[in-house]
Amino acid sequence: MATYALSSILFLVFFAIIVDAKTPSECVDDSDNMDELSSCLRTNYLTFGDDYVPVSNALTKGYLVGAMRNMLCMTHKSQCATERLPQKLVGSYRLALLEPATSQQNICVLTEADGADNGFGAFAVRFGMQARPVHVQVPHPLDDIETTIQGGEIFDVAQTHSVAFHNARRITENTTASTCQPTYFISDASHNVDNIIHLATRAVLKHYQNDSLRITNWAMLQLHGISSGTCVPDVYLTPARNVDTSMDAKFNSLNSFADTLNNTSPWFVALPQDSTCSKNGEQNVQGRLANGVAPASVCTTAATDNDATGHFIHMEQKKPVREDNTQQVANAVLTTWSLQNTGCAFLPYAPIEDAGKIEPPRNPDNADLVQRPEYETKDQSTPVNKFRALMMSFSTLSSTLQDAAGGPDPEVQSAYNLAKSAWDMYLDGSSGNLTYLVDTVAGLEEALQELINITDGIDQCVATCRNRNTRQRIRAKRQATVAARSDATLIRAVQTEIVEVVETLTSAVANKMLMSTATSGGCSDTTQRVLAEVRLGRQSRGKGLLLVAVQQFGRGLGYASNSLVFDPELFRTNIMNAMNNQVVGYSFAITRNGNLYSSDATGPARTAADPTQKDLTPFTRMHIASVSKPITTILVLRLLDQLGESPDTLVSDYLPSLWTPGAGMGSLRFRDFLTHHTGFAQTGVGSTYSALRAGIEAPIGPTGWAYSNANFGLMRVLICGLLGFDLSAFEIIGMAAPLAAAIFVQHAKVVFGNADAGLQGLDCNDDSSDETIQYAFPHGGVSGFEEPDRRLVCGGIGWHASAIDLAKIMAYLRNSEEFMSNNMRQQMQNGFLGFMDPVDWGWVDAFGGVPYVHGGDWFNGPNEQHGCVVAFPNRVEVSLLINSARGSIGGYQCIVLQNAYDNAWVPING
Repeated sequence: MATYALSSILFLVFFAIIVDAKTPSECVDDSDNMDELSSCLRTNYLTFGDDYVPVSNALTKGYLVGAMRNMLCMTHKSQCATERLPQKLVGSYRLALLEPATSQQNICVLTEADGADNGFGAFAVRFGMQARPVHVQVPHPLDDIETTIQGGEIFDVAQTHSVAFHNARRITENTTASTCQPTYFISDASHNVDNIIHLATRAVLKHYQNDSLRITNWAMLQLHGISSGTCVPDVYLTPARNVDTSMDAKFNSLNSFADTLNNTSPWFVALPQDSTCSKNGEQNVQGRLANGVAPASVCTTAATDNDATGHFIHMEQKKPVREDNTQQVANAVLTTWSLQNTGCAFLPYAPIEDAGKIEPPRNPDNADLVQRPEYETKDQSTPVNKFRALMMSFSTLSSTLQDAAGGPDPEVQSAYNLAKSAWDMYLDGSSGNLTYLVDTVAGLEEALQELINITDGIDQCVATCRNRNTRQRIRAKRQATVAARSDATLIRAVQTEIVEVVETLTSAVANKMLMSTATSGGCSDTTQRVLAEVRLGRQSRGKGLLLVAVQQFGRGLGYASNSLVFDPELFRTNIMNAMNNQVVGYSFAITRNGNLYSSDATGPARTAADPTQKDLTPFTRMHIASVSKPITTILVLRLLDQLGESPDTLVSDYLPSLWTPGAGMGSLRFRDFLTHHTGFAQTGVGSTYSALRAGIEAPIGPTGWAYSNANFGLMRVLICGLLGFDLSAFEIIGMAAPLAAAIFVQHAKVVFGNADAGLQGLDCNDDSSDETIQYAFPHGGVSGFEEPDRRLVCGGIGWHASAIDLAKIMAYLRNSEEFMSNNMRQQMQNGFLGFMDPVDWGWVDAFGGVPYVHGGDWFNGPNEQHGCVVAFPNRVEVSLLINSARGSIGGYQCIVLQNAYDNAWVPING
């Protein structure tokens, strides 16, 4: 246990007597800017004689981390409101807004609720789309004197993204030893995990797991103080490890920060390689967490030198640095880090647990909850993404090159139509073998031939043609090109893309053949022929013989397509091998060519801890989380189809009559909502009726892709409009929300119950006495979580279904017009409406074609539920439901299904 001199104790007692303490929330209320707030916090904190209460409840900590993470994504002051917090936090914590008169950016501050001061402190975030990606931390408000003022000044002057102030000294009336590191007191924030500094660290780490931010040089700057005789340097900077920072580029920002301070201040600033100072921060639990130590191990396990990430900066400073000319530190931060865009997908507040996974927010209690499937990645090199990029280039070419009358050039349009037919064929797949890929390539070959004919004609006419009309046509086309590029250059760029797509399709199949034959002990004659054609195709492409290259790739694909076959039994086996003994219970169903091929289930739906115990079957229903989205999409597109509308219909035509769309909202289409391009995520719209109305009536936010359940929650309201119900008439009597939910669910029961599939009783609630329970894995004999009624937020989540239900829905969608016309189904597929778009989820890929997939993940403390549906290109559909956390199943469940499918393609003679 750390000890304190008698003089220190007497000083603490004296200070506690003379200070008329304010709570952090009162400091916020009394402040107009960060300077005033930090000054207030500096003289108001828990000290000797005050009761310090750590944040020890795991669920509360999870909610706070979720709240802080979302604060880091804020772009609008409407998001900074206490009522936006989950009910678990309301009453104990609050959000408040600071609007500095001299700043273009507002500040949102999280504190304990009015009148409360247990030592939590304040977490402040700057929002307004840009800030420096630096997160300042003040763990010891008086023990490291003046660091509170210094932290506020760095935040203010350098425009850093956030600052966290702990509001208790290392020693208070609560002299309990730290449960994390017992040689320290429980109120020492750097050596405990139950405080604002550690929770802020977790939130920052979660924040930068968002790939869309593309920020790599972010940092957490934790401010400390040392006495004059402790170390030689005036400022000692470390990555919380005694490691030579000059040896690795990951420390560039830290090194640059040190150099700037050395060059612009009178102080001696040292890094670990420059000094023998022992204040390296190696026991600092926030530093350990930032350096990759597992959350559950930070109290007892040190990071290694190799683990140091460079994202955590432990800053020890002598008193003059903290007291005199502190703006020099702020200026060094300003010089080292540039302003970055900070806005990102705003997720209604939800708890984030300590598990080391990148996980969706978890919120079992808040009605406006959002849950996100895992593994958002970008990979534009997959076959489907390269093919789609080609079609976008074709579309641009078609709109750029026009005839003399200003209409689409007929020759270019002809080539585009050939490519579009090939694209549709590729998207639709086939119930047979891979011959449809050969036909796809043949279509692209024809499109390429058309384009080559055009460029040959242009080259010839430009050089020798005397035909006036042709010259006029060439002149008109040349005027339509952009950036003074010639027609031929534009067209040849698309020609090159065609060859790249064909090569990608062929290489994927060739690689599969090579792997399959290698595992069987050799390379077959057919495989050698395929590889030979691929080599020849690449050589021809390198020589500029594009048409020859496509023909050679096509021949190779033709050899391969008749040499591989899909083994559905192996597919089934692969799924079971991945799942067995790695989850509490799972069920799955496989359909092929519109018929049920196989289904199975293993494990309990309810254990003995949740009587009455029962086993899972393929017919057992459970909450399917975001797998709800394809179901909701089918219901909406079916109605649009029946009304003669399209996915491009404006949603404003079917909103309740009293809803007044905000600026820009009136331009949003059904397609935008079904693909997450509405701004709902960025502005934090929830899924309740009132939240949806508020979201629609607010100005539109950024409409780049961002995942939000509310996009599909709005379909619950729009379906009522499509059916002819005006919900506004019921808002006055408070019945609009339950009526919308009732109409939505009843419509689903009619659509799916009356279909040949005979799916009776689909609902967003399970009021039976034996509902499937969600468990931890392993469950340890502990009771799990029973999903509550989700009808008032249903659409993006909420549906309850079985593996058989889901497989049937996907099979009827792909193989019949039971739910919608073939034309509408094709629009659903082409636009990935209600499915995970490969552009946004780069792992969405399948051997030989395009899978239509959506995953779902649900978290309630340690209890989880996961699911996935996939329609594979060869008319094989599969559904998988898991009623627990996952063990070592081999990755995300949708990826597991894709791998099981890919590995079920075998040589015909294999």
